[in-house]
Formats: sequence, C-alpha cells, structure tokens
Amino acid sequence: MKKIIYTIFAGVLLVAVSCVEEESPETYLQIVQSDIDFDAAGGSGEILISTNAASVEASSDKSWVTVDGTSSESVRFTVSSSDREFSRVANLTITADGVSQEVTISQMGLIFDITSDELSDGLEIAAAGGSVSFTYSTTGQEPVITIPETDNWLSCTVADGTVTLSAEANLSGADRSTEVSVAAGWKTMSLSVSQTRVPLLEQTEFEFSRDAGSQTVSTTEYVSADMEWSVLANDEWITAEKTPEGISFSFGENTTGELRTGTISMLDADNNVMETVTVSQRIYSYRFFLGTWTLTYVPYGSEQTATDIVILQEDEAGTGYVLTGNEVIYMSANLTYDDAEGTMFWGAQYVGNFGTQGYVWWCPYTTNGYYTWDTAAGLTLVYNMDETDQTLTFEQMYLNSESGSTCGFYMLGFDTQDPTDRTEKPSMYDAMSLLVSMTRVSDPAGE
Repeated sequence: MKKIIYTIFAGVLLVAVSCVEEESPETYLQIVQSDIDFDAAGGSGEILISTNAASVEASSDKSWVTVDGTSSESVRFTVSSSDREFSRVANLTITADGVSQEVTISQMGLIFDITSDELSDGLEIAAAGGSVSFTYSTTGQEPVITIPETDNWLSCTVADGTVTLSAEANLSGADRSTEVSVAAGWKTMSLSVSQTRVPLLEQTEFEFSRDAGSQTVSTTEYVSADMEWSVLANDEWITAEKTPEGISFSFGENTTGELRTGTISMLDADNNVMETVTVSQRIYSYRFFLGTWTLTYVPYGSEQTATDIVILQEDEAGTGYVLTGNEVIYMSANLTYDDAEGTMFWGAQYVGNFGTQGYVWWCPYTTNGYYTWDTAAGLTLVYNMDETDQTLTFEQMYLNSESGSTCGFYMLGFDTQDPTDRTEKPSMYDAMSLLVSMTRVSDPAGE
C-alpha cells in the first residue's frame, strides 16, 4: 500500500517540475544612458541598454542618423554633419524580441561667425607681399574658401579657427583685387581682398619747363638683378633707354605752343607693362619770361589806359625777376616767380634811400583808394598759355572790406625805412591806379 502512494507522489512531482521548466521569463528593455544632443558637426553616439532579449535591432526615421551596430548592451549610431540654419530631430527605435523603446536624437543648426571687426572694409595685403588673417567660430565643419581661378596670385589656408590669405609681391604693374567666397553650410559671405602694386621706379611722374632736358629715374629695391625688363618711349619727342640704375630719358625744347604729355613704359619679358612714367612739358619756363613786354595800365587820375615798354631781367635765377621801365617805372621792382604755376608776384617792397626823396617804397594801391606797405599785399601776374599772343594778366588780391583789393601801385617816399602814416612824405613818384597786363614784345634773343 505504501509503495503505491510513493509512486503516485513521484508522478505528481515530475509533472510539477515539467510545468516550471516550460514557462518563459518576460522580456524587458531599458534605456540606461544615451547620447541625444549633437551640434551641427555631428559625430558618433551610443545608447546603453539593459535587456534579457537574445537579439536587439535598431532603426532611424531620418537618413542623417545611421545605425552602426547593436548588442544586448548598446546601440551605436552616427549623426552626419548639418549645413542647415535650423535644428532638426530624428527618432531612433530600438526593438528587443518585440519590446521597443524610442529615443529622440536632436541636432543644432549650423552656427558660423567671423569674429574680426574689420572685414566690412575688405582686407589688404601689403604690396611687398605677405598675408592677412581673420578668425572664425563654427559648430559645423571648417568653412570652404573659394578664390576665382583667374586670381591665382592669392592663396588660402584654413586651420585652427583661422583663415589666412597670402600673396607674393605684386610685380604686375597694377593694383589688383578679388572677391573671396567664404561658405559654411547655409551661410555664405563675400570678402574683398586687394593688393596695391609694388613701385618699381622711385618716381613715375615728371613735369618740366619749356627748355630741353634729361632725367634719370632709379629702380626700387624690388627690381632684382635677374629680372627681365625693357623700356619703350611711347612718344616721339621723348628718347628713353634702360641703364644699370634704371631709366634715362631726354627731350627737346617745347616749341609746339601747348603743354605736351608723353609716357615711357617699363615692360616685362612678355612685353606687359609693369610701370608707366608720365612726362609733361610746359610751354613756359623761367627763361621763357625774360625779355621786353608792353605794360598796359591806367595812370593815377586818368580813366584811359596807357602803355609803357618794360623789361623782365634775371634777378635770382629760377625764383624772381627785376622789372624795369622807360617812363612810368623809374625805379625797378622785384617780382617773385612760381615755376610750377607759371605766375609772378609783384608785392609791396622797399626800393632804397634817395636823400631828399626819402625812403622810397612800391605801395600797392587798392580799389577803395587806400595804399599799403604790407609786403604780403600785391598783384599776381598769370601767363595766358597762348604762344601766339603771350600775355601776363594782373590778378587783384582781396585785402578786406574796408580796403578792397589791390589793383595798382604808388611809389611813395617816407621819412623812415619802416613806413607809418606819420612818416609819409608829400612826394609821389609813380602812380598806376590800375595794372592791366603785360604783352610780349621780344625775348632776350630778339625772337
């Protein structure tokens, strides 16, 4: 009887054990830790999980997030770089034996900022060559710098948040500039980059008087001994040649009757112009104004013009003349000369002590009937630039509202060399209330 009971109990126990072994545990999936925030540069991420499932799968609903691999412990993925202005999100779904978890991945939009403050005015590279740089900050990849293919004089490097633009010495003979594109994703900006030319000659502009002459202009330190170049005079009246020092040129007297201008070209080995010298020659010179002239004036107390023959003689060569006359100008006057403007100036001046006549002065007479011994006051004589009717015209000088403008001259005597109202003598030797012009009669050669 006992044996039968034991057998039944054993059978029941076997059934119970079999039932326990056939039941499966419940599948679970937990997110332990996750990389979910990325900047525009993108990168690699990992989601740590905990699961009792034998296999794990993952998928993304956006192409910019790709799954690299899965295991029972993690899901690895990659976020590609973004060139968008705004942020974006993607959902990564992780599945383990039918159990799913969703993780949202977010990525910021691209931020690109050039931190230099001077770019609005453009960048300038020194004529002798060198580089200019500006810094930037970005949440994306390094910016792309584009230089026009035709502007191969400029090069660029990008490293460690700095853009550097470089150029060799500008020997092209002309200033140059270009527009450089700086692109970072959605954001693109244009920068102006310029470089002035290297001066190859010490001087490039010359102005000469009417007289024949010659000149040498030296090359600068940028012209190396092995540089190939030549010289070409572009106008027949100029002769030019290359010398060890630079360029030597010469020209004859300007008898054309008008200002003439010519150029000399400095050419490279391919006959491209590297530098241009401009030469101009006037139709007047200091020597040109020497000679006999007809002075037209209005005598004091008269309303009619009169004339007198006067002579311009050399005073201090290149800077002034002595004016002498036959009738109205008893005593000579000194005129200063401005070679650059082709003008003379006749100002108040002390003539000398003539005994009983006193200390004699040329005193400018004014439109309001005054006179002055102020040596800053006077009249300017301007050449009319007309070879066929050579005339020097008197231009009046405005003094003030009370005195008006100087228009003529008195020759007055004073008791002292330094005039005052109280030292004026009653004698008046010459008086021209209005000076009009001087017209050429002949030059010293009688031409």
